[in-house]
Amino acid sequence: MIIAAASYVYFFKDKIIQQFIAEANKSLNTPVKIGKIEISAWENFPDFSIDMLDVYVEDSSPKDNALFTAKKISFTINLIEAWQGNYSIRGLHIETSKLNPVIDAQGGNNFTVFKEQKFDSKSIAFQLENISLYNTEINYDDEVTYQHHIISSKKLITSIGFANNIYSIRSKGDIHSNQFKIDKLNFLEDKDMSVTAEFTLDNTKKIVNISPSIISIGKADFEVKGTYSFKDKNLVDINATGKNTNIQTLLSFVPEALSKKLAHYQSMGDVYFSTNLKGEISKTRSPFISISFGCKNASFSHQTFKSKIEHANLQGSFASASLTDFSRAEIFLKNVTGQLNGKAFEANFTMQNFNDPLVAGNFKGEVDAASIENFYPIKNVKQIKGLIHADVSFSGRLSVLKNKNTAQQMKASGTLEMTDINFTESERNISFSSLNGSLQFNNNDLAISNVSGKLAKSDFLLNGFLKNAITFLLF
Repeated sequence: MIIAAASYVYFFKDKIIQQFIAEANKSLNTPVKIGKIEISAWENFPDFSIDMLDVYVEDSSPKDNALFTAKKISFTINLIEAWQGNYSIRGLHIETSKLNPVIDAQGGNNFTVFKEQKFDSKSIAFQLENISLYNTEINYDDEVTYQHHIISSKKLITSIGFANNIYSIRSKGDIHSNQFKIDKLNFLEDKDMSVTAEFTLDNTKKIVNISPSIISIGKADFEVKGTYSFKDKNLVDINATGKNTNIQTLLSFVPEALSKKLAHYQSMGDVYFSTNLKGEISKTRSPFISISFGCKNASFSHQTFKSKIEHANLQGSFASASLTDFSRAEIFLKNVTGQLNGKAFEANFTMQNFNDPLVAGNFKGEVDAASIENFYPIKNVKQIKGLIHADVSFSGRLSVLKNKNTAQQMKASGTLEMTDINFTESERNISFSSLNGSLQFNNNDLAISNVSGKLAKSDFLLNGFLKNAITFLLF
């Protein structure tokens, strides 16, 4: 039996290869180039493998670029079935491959390489288990929706089932996201993840259904589920929920320009996150995005500064009608409570229209003045000490603060009570000490009530009003 198998493989090697290539060409519209084909009959006897080296599959565009390349592709085929003329694939192993799908500005693609098959798909079924992909890279470029994604994987194990024109796919392994770029925003840049995913592709209805799948980044897990349909329009409805997340994990999703500013802040405690992406993806439309986030009994600190927020709680939400245009985006931070260096506070904040921000907020609580400088440095102020009890609110467009003729349109109200405040103005090295009293805001004006203290060695007591105080402080 072994001699017969060996003889069959040896004498009919060319026939097997020719038959295999002939069957492949029946399904493909574009040329396939193979550097070398080898057959091994002993590694998995009675199955034998066909090893194709230096594989090149041309894309379907007029430019004749590479759609797919691989250093090695190995198929496992049963010897007895091959003897009977049935070349059914039992296993698949791919090494050092690259896939380059492209959608051009006119909506055409370069991956229509399979010929239309004239058969009843209901009578066709197969199951491919343990498809091994090593050192894989996918470079996806969509000029219609301005998307450019580059992902790679050192090892990915996939199983594919097919029945009733529906593909069932399961994958598990590591993924490295080089970039996930939508228009000018780059998400998930240079991030390592592990993936356990399961989804189906209905080739008749042109819809992808993502079953609850897990994407892990560090110690955090994100459950992803939803649908993507592409029959008449590109419609997406995907939800992701985070588990065991912290600030650093959430920042890994946002563009680098924003994440760099907050990268040195650390968090501990229960930070939760959930996002939904829904709508049409086209050259003129972008899906709606909504994010719910918050924390319970969490703490936040900075690597350099000494201040720390503890027992923090907040409820937050972010929404934008477009993933690529934040002109109508809104962010809300509600019921923000906590302790800044042991001093309790509560606050609320909203911002609308990221291009021309309209902000509103309020803050109430006692703050150690040094905590403000330690947690968020103030320009030209150093060695600040003392206590500030604040009960203030504000609203208006930030853009009005750029011009002295419009700065008074920013509305502010409330009171700042100062207790033994000391600080030095660093530019001129002028010291203020023992400041006590209250400052009351009335829009652009500032009322001073029994403010006493020392400027260098001279003492003073102030009462009165400063008209256009905010404009003066800014300009």
